[in-house]
Amino acid sequence: MAEPGAAVKPLTWVLDDKEPRSLGLSRGHVTDAEVVAATQQLETFLAGEQGRITFPATISVHVEGKGFGDKGGIALLQELKLLHEQRIISVNELFMFKLRLTDASCGALADLIVAHKGAIESVHLSHNQITSAGAKLLCERAATVYPIQNNAEGTLVTPLWLRMEHNKIDPATLTLAPELYTVKQHRLRKLKPPAPPLQLPHIGLGDPQASRSARASAA
Repeated sequence: MAEPGAAVKPLTWVLDDKEPRSLGLSRGHVTDAEVVAATQQLETFLAGEQGRITFPATISVHVEGKGFGDKGGIALLQELKLLHEQRIISVNELFMFKLRLTDASCGALADLIVAHKGAIESVHLSHNQITSAGAKLLCERAATVYPIQNNAEGTLVTPLWLRMEHNKIDPATLTLAPELYTVKQHRLRKLKPPAPPLQLPHIGLGDPQASRSARASAA
């Protein structure tokens, strides 16, 4: 913690040297206004990394635990989408857990996921304030571009790994078609089609396979 009266260091971006590169913020708990301001400088920051990275750069975005809410989250998600459309970056993984995101952020997140057309392998949203309504919107939009093809022959596919535990999601009111998801808790990477678009572990949904079996028996 900074000493009373000490100047607060400006919030900047940090990019590591590993592949895929990890993009994060330089300080811990930050405000929405700080994230919005930093987001406005993200393209300039990445341009300054030219020579160190090749564009479009595959990145893993780490802003977990920073404490900001929807205003900062939406600004960041929209900027990531714009940078992807400009072929500056491609997001590989998105870590936005332990923030203050609500349903208001789910539309911008869904837009980012759909724009990437399956390039995003995992999204981590646990410990936020998303309800069943936001989760349903996000899942149904994401399911339009997953599972992704895992080999040239199209004989293996991978669902989106989507973590949303410890939100305000009531499994009883999160109504998703059983064919859209699996609840298996170990990461699935190479499945034979047909396979579900989404992998939703830990949020208390029932096994969709059981639902499909019950419906088949009733028919």
